[in-house]
Amino acid sequence: DEQRGTALVRAKDGETYFVICSKGYVLSVNLRTQQVRQALYPERHVESPFAALASSGGLFYTGAGRMFLEYDPVANEFTYYSKNWPDELNVGFRLAESSAGLILIASHPTCRLSAYDPRTREITDYGRMDDREKYIGYIVEDEKGWIYMGIGTERRQMVAFNPKTGEKRQFLSEPERQQGSGYFHKGRDGKIYGHVQDDLHPCKGKFEWKRFLDGKGEPVPEAEVSPLAANYGGYGYSWGVNSPGTDPGLIKKLNLDEHELAYIHPETGAEISMRLEYFSYGAGLARMVGGPDGKLYGCSAHPCHFYSFDPKANRIADYGKSFGRFICTYAVQGPIIGGACYTHGHIVHFDTGKPITQAPGPGQERNPRVVGNHDEIYRPRSAAAHPDGKRMVFGGFAGYGAVGGGLCVYNVETGEQSVIRNEELVPSQSTVCMRFLENGDLLCANTIETPGGAAPKTSEAELFQFDLDKRSIARRAVPVPGAREISVFEIDDAGLAHGITSDSIYSSASNAKFVGSGNAVYFVFDIAAWKTIHSRKLPEYGIPILGGMLKGKNGMIYGIMTKAIYRIDPGRRAFEILAAPPSEIGSGMAIMDGRLYFGCGADLWSCRI
Repeated sequence: DEQRGTALVRAKDGETYFVICSKGYVLSVNLRTQQVRQALYPERHVESPFAALASSGGLFYTGAGRMFLEYDPVANEFTYYSKNWPDELNVGFRLAESSAGLILIASHPTCRLSAYDPRTREITDYGRMDDREKYIGYIVEDEKGWIYMGIGTERRQMVAFNPKTGEKRQFLSEPERQQGSGYFHKGRDGKIYGHVQDDLHPCKGKFEWKRFLDGKGEPVPEAEVSPLAANYGGYGYSWGVNSPGTDPGLIKKLNLDEHELAYIHPETGAEISMRLEYFSYGAGLARMVGGPDGKLYGCSAHPCHFYSFDPKANRIADYGKSFGRFICTYAVQGPIIGGACYTHGHIVHFDTGKPITQAPGPGQERNPRVVGNHDEIYRPRSAAAHPDGKRMVFGGFAGYGAVGGGLCVYNVETGEQSVIRNEELVPSQSTVCMRFLENGDLLCANTIETPGGAAPKTSEAELFQFDLDKRSIARRAVPVPGAREISVFEIDDAGLAHGITSDSIYSSASNAKFVGSGNAVYFVFDIAAWKTIHSRKLPEYGIPILGGMLKGKNGMIYGIMTKAIYRIDPGRRAFEILAAPPSEIGSGMAIMDGRLYFGCGADLWSCRI
């Protein structure tokens, strides 16, 4: 599993506990006795946290999906939890403790600030801190009781809020509200410092700093900025140990995926290395592909493990973390599998004709290996192999605060990479499915969604034909008026495109679609005539899975939705359900030797077709 937040808790029994939160549970380690205990989230809730907080009252706090949690490491139990957050995707995206002992809760995507009182177990909703933005990335309190928040990502803002009076102050004027985020931290001198930056995550570089007090800010030279307080450290699952009153340097190493923990004993000063044993729900599977060697390849997500499945031997091989990122989409050219990874659009080159090499020796290359990255496809979603046998094209979403993704062209023979920016495509939309036509043009299906925090700028998804060599759009169309996304399509033997649209929304946190009403529409688009010739709304089979539609050797089209495995008979335009999955489908898909492969959570399944 992946650690998603950690804290050093000085508990009510006087012991120091290192608490680790992950998907579906927390682990608690007594640093003196080395006792390890695990507590599953209430109601078998299986979601991932984004922040961890050790309170002055000796308790641990986190949020997972729509659940806010209070955990007592002494009792090894959750002493409070709340699921009353219907408008949120991630409760407790950031957490902090006020001087009055209130737990400050920043939530995504409503950009709301709330406060939980551990004594009364009441939650106060202070409302939205910005009318449009979705992320509160930083939250601190000054000695006067003002709360400061760094907000992003499309139109960054720095906000001060007085919980006693309800007054809210925004420090940036509209022209200053560019893509990025506001940033705040409490220094070692106890004062609040802040600046604006170009990303949601902490950035390095030169900034125009200000010092804040009583809801006001004044410029301060960078040399006078007090560093982040060691006992405050940690803004999220990848940014350190939250450790009020305890030296975070006690923790020397944590690798939950490899079950490893090393720390300094708080009494003896000796370094302790231990193995963490725990129950796991497993890492959810991401996109998969049928390889040219007859094996299936794919990745898990959070953490990323690269794996293969050999259907003939009925054997899975786990190659570990590999390149450290999970592949979101694949294309195949001869023996080469190309992939594009979350985050930053890393391009992966995998030669299936060579051994998989994770620790290459002198003169050797890794296989698979990362060959580049492109923020224009920060969250990749689509890929296609060019008929020339050399090039691959990848598409997807842009980064935090951005609207509309680009395309990346990769030549597997020369290694050349080029980017086609969103302005050259359909502006403000992102490509989530693509197929090459016989003439070498690319047919692309779009979404209007913006999972990095920006607001959509268009209202309905378009299909477009793109001349890759001329870098120009030949034709555009809206196959299903009002649809927010053309999730999947495939081209039949007669040259007609069969697709499914969706009105689902995205959770940028989980990097997957958030379950809701799919409102799916099956359509048939005549590419030659450039018009929709058939469409009908589908029953509630859930949400179409991106990458979840392929044409079989028999000319039939097969696909997956969260609640169904289906077949399309192109000649009859018949949409037929083949099977219901054992649980909701989350990833796919590949067809090999008459079987369709897909993922349900951490499990790989197949269905004979």
